[in-house]
Amino acid sequence: MRAGALGRSSGNSPVRSAGGPPTTSRSPSYLPSDRQTCYLGLVSVALAASLVAVGFWVGGVIASNQPVSTPVDYTVAADQAVRAATSQYGGSWIVVTADGINVKSTTALQLNFTNTPSCPFTPAPGAPAGNFTLPVLLGSAGAGFSPMWTLILRSTSREVVVIVVNGMATVLGSYTGALCVDSPGGAVPSDVLTSEAASAAANDAGGTAFLAQNPGANALLTLTAGPNRTLPPEFQFHSQWLILYSTCPLNSNIAQNGSAFEADVNSTNGAFINQTTVSGLCFPNEPLPSSPSLSSAIPIGTALGFGAPAEAKTGITWYYNLTIEATTSGVTTGDTHFEIQTPTGSVVSVVGFVTLLNPVAQTIAVFDLSSGSWTTGSTIPYAASQELSVAVTSPSAGLSGDSLVVFGNGIFGGSISVPLP
Repeated sequence: MRAGALGRSSGNSPVRSAGGPPTTSRSPSYLPSDRQTCYLGLVSVALAASLVAVGFWVGGVIASNQPVSTPVDYTVAADQAVRAATSQYGGSWIVVTADGINVKSTTALQLNFTNTPSCPFTPAPGAPAGNFTLPVLLGSAGAGFSPMWTLILRSTSREVVVIVVNGMATVLGSYTGALCVDSPGGAVPSDVLTSEAASAAANDAGGTAFLAQNPGANALLTLTAGPNRTLPPEFQFHSQWLILYSTCPLNSNIAQNGSAFEADVNSTNGAFINQTTVSGLCFPNEPLPSSPSLSSAIPIGTALGFGAPAEAKTGITWYYNLTIEATTSGVTTGDTHFEIQTPTGSVVSVVGFVTLLNPVAQTIAVFDLSSGSWTTGSTIPYAASQELSVAVTSPSAGLSGDSLVVFGNGIFGGSISVPLP
């Protein structure tokens, strides 16, 4: 599974309470590193970015033999989720991220949660557990409605995981602890577009044509939060919708051919940002296929080449910038993930990001080093003359003497170790 494809987030937004009107979009955006650490691995399936900002697939609310589904817009799901969280825990809530999951055939998944000492998870009383069959979408995958939504909400004391199935919300549980709830991270903006409007914008950018050729495609609708104003300017991105249509099954254990369309849309004005269409092998539990031009087990070191990094410091942020000097056609950001390691191979705990910049220094993808996932741009092809910028605020002494290790995913294997000056 490619991490980060379903989006994650950050940003400021007014608080909304149950009973009030909805006050509350993927691409250049990210989850605060502390929150993503809590949710890493929660989901079994995700949008190549990873589907949910949470990283888990949930279930148990409806019977597996119930074929009827009632798809709803994000605004309906968000309102129901806030009401459910308020009923369970009290207080006021903001939406951090949301994902609509549309499947066109029976799909059984399993519910799992990550539980760490710094970010403990407590199931809600009576919350479902175990295997779950997703409600099948009977209507158009391009309409922007979903019978299954997963949402992360935040209050001043906790973050909660809520699912909305056929318009009815169920609280699965909550995360507490400083790493989960003390973050100044962002939220979905108050003037967010409906998922229907976001899908319409994506359809105009090529989604309609893709669905006409692939009427049985699944759809994943991911809404990311707005910018975290406490982070450096290069990490300030607007809240976005990620609309993904894919013929790849979400939980298959067998590699097969498939294709996918992905579009990023500004979550408040509906402006089209970027779109990608890919085809090739669908790997197990991966909504986006890899390029068919690449055979399996390609060493990542033969697919990517990097120049020597340069070190700089601005304020409390250390930067290590290196150019991409060579690539193999078809390699995308989602085919890689990064770690910082010591000379002996130990993983260094860092707070920071790896940002992919185009030749005119515009951000086109962001990888969160704390969570180990792409928070935006997880399907961007690598190209010569692009630049990777590693920016960290912790360790405070920087990363001199350590190495940036680039690992291959999917059909790519192995790793590349780039010593940092």
